[in-house]
Amino acid sequence: MSTPFTAEAGKFFPNIQEAADWTKTYRKEHPQLADDGTVKKVLYATYFDNDFLQKFMEQPRCVGLRFYQAVDANKERHIIVVGVDSDGNDILKVKDNNGQLTGEDGLVGNWGHRCPDHCSTGELAGN
Repeated sequence: MSTPFTAEAGKFFPNIQEAADWTKTYRKEHPQLADDGTVKKVLYATYFDNDFLQKFMEQPRCVGLRFYQAVDANKERHIIVVGVDSDGNDILKVKDNNGQLTGEDGLVGNWGHRCPDHCSTGELAGN
C-alpha cells in the first residue's frame, strides 16, 4: 500500500559520516573494476547546475523535482530529471496555473557531469 503524496519531502542527514557510509556502501556494491580487471560503466553521482534545475522549478505548478535512474542504448547509466506537480505527477505536459494544458511539453533533462569522470573531493566521493 502506498502512502499519499505530499509535496514536502526530503530531510537532511544528521551528520556527514552517515551519508558517507551510504555512498561507500554503494561504491563497494558497484565497483568500477570487474573481477576480471575490466572497467565497468558505473555512475556514482551526477552534477547539475543551479540554472538548469531552476528552469524545472519555474514551470507552472512545479513543486519539486524527481530524479530517475536510467540506462541508455549503450548500457550507460544516467540520471533523468523531471518537474513534479502538487499531485505527485511528473510534468510531462505543461498546465497553466488554472490547470489547463498549454500545449507545451514539460522539461525532461539529463547530461550533467558524471562521477566517476567528474567527482568531488571529500567523504561522499570516497576521498
